[in-house]
Amino acid sequence: MKAAVTVSIIFITGLCYYAMSSNNPDWSGNGNRCVGDCYESWLAENGSVVQQEKIKQIAAASSSPAELGETYYAQCIGCHGAQGGGGIGPALTGDITSKLEAYRAGETRGKQSMLMWSVAKPMTDSDINNLAAYVKTF
Repeated sequence: MKAAVTVSIIFITGLCYYAMSSNNPDWSGNGNRCVGDCYESWLAENGSVVQQEKIKQIAAASSSPAELGETYYAQCIGCHGAQGGGGIGPALTGDITSKLEAYRAGETRGKQSMLMWSVAKPMTDSDINNLAAYVKTF
C-alpha cells in the first residue's frame, strides 16, 4: 500500500514539474487577440456577429428541410454510418420522425435507447422533421 502511494506521489510530482516547465512565460493568456485595427478590419470583412447571424437565418430560410437536416446528421454518423446503414447503432429505416419523437419522450425502443434520449431531447419538431427528410435522401 505504501509503495503504491509513494509511486503515485512521485508520478504526480513529476507530472506537475513537467507541466510547469513546459509553460511559455511570454504567453499573455490569449494568442488570438484581435483588438483595435485588427478588429475593425475583421468587422469590415465579416460584419458584426448580429449581421452574421441574420445571414445564417436567411440562408436557413431558403434551404430545404433535407439541407437543414444534413447539419444535424453530423452527430449521427459515428453510430449510424455516413449513409445511415448502421454500425454501432442500427440502420436508419422506417419512420425516423416517430422514432425520434419517441426517444425525445424518453421511450425505450431497443437496447441503446439511453444513448438516443440525450440526442433527441433537445431537438425541436422542425429539427426532427429536417433530419428525417435528410435521412430519406439516402
